[in-house]
Amino acid sequence: QIYNPIYNDLFMSAGMYKSGKPYITAVNIQFRHKNIITLIKAFNIIKDLIPHDLFLVGRTSAQTSFLVPYIQKHGLSQRIAFKGFLDDLALAEIIKGSALYINPSLFEGFGMTTIEAMLAEVPALASNVSAVPEVTMGLCNYYEPPDDEKALAHAMKNILLGKESAHASHLKMISRKIKDRYNYVEISRQYYDLLRSLMD
Repeated sequence: QIYNPIYNDLFMSAGMYKSGKPYITAVNIQFRHKNIITLIKAFNIIKDLIPHDLFLVGRTSAQTSFLVPYIQKHGLSQRIAFKGFLDDLALAEIIKGSALYINPSLFEGFGMTTIEAMLAEVPALASNVSAVPEVTMGLCNYYEPPDDEKALAHAMKNILLGKESAHASHLKMISRKIKDRYNYVEISRQYYDLLRSLMD
């Protein structure tokens, strides 16, 4: 099995986004299966217990346009920011500055941005579904079921209030393991070896 490579040099060299207060990040809000509505509901449950804002990265689509009026209806516009589409460098900076990265997907084939957050030494929380535990090597925080906002809120609160927060040394260890597995040079070698074996 050969995994997708990740170009980690960008995350190593990118700066860190500066915000006036700590924030949580989620990416790819244009797809309904990314389950951002559950994250918004979970954030609403704990918003008065934490100082963090919530950054939603990506454009809404016909599938997810309901998120905007939902946030307005529940009085969350001052705490939840739609960041729109970001280029690779801006996205890397947003992720690196996050207090927590969350992927609440209903299913995943891979889940690239969760891996990138772990690479950037950011605590990551993901739904415990499909490929997620495998590709994250069991090294991030998980919750289940994915559409349970109370379970997600509980997991978020435990991480953000320090009950399950990771020390910098632990996050560095996770980053190192992720870098080793998804290093594009190593994966290139694996493809080379595979193709050579098929020629023999």
